[in-house]
Amino acid sequence: MKLSKKQNEIKVLAKYLRRSVENITDLKLAVNELFKGDAEVSLDNDDQVVIYTGHAVMRHMDNPDIYSVSRDEFLNAD
Repeated sequence: MKLSKKQNEIKVLAKYLRRSVENITDLKLAVNELFKGDAEVSLDNDDQVVIYTGHAVMRHMDNPDIYSVSRDEFLNAD
């Protein structure tokens, strides 16, 4: 399967981000940059990382299997 240009760019960026994140502090920084707003990183009772984006999605009434959130709300891109 051939990846689109956008998919490939995201894959490459994710690869470099994974290499850069060395600890929970680095992960919190990355999450706060990716999900502008009220993002939060915490650990559950099994010490698994839980990431809250601070954003909610809307379920579409005509098709409840489809969810959406506006790009501006989700990423708040600069």
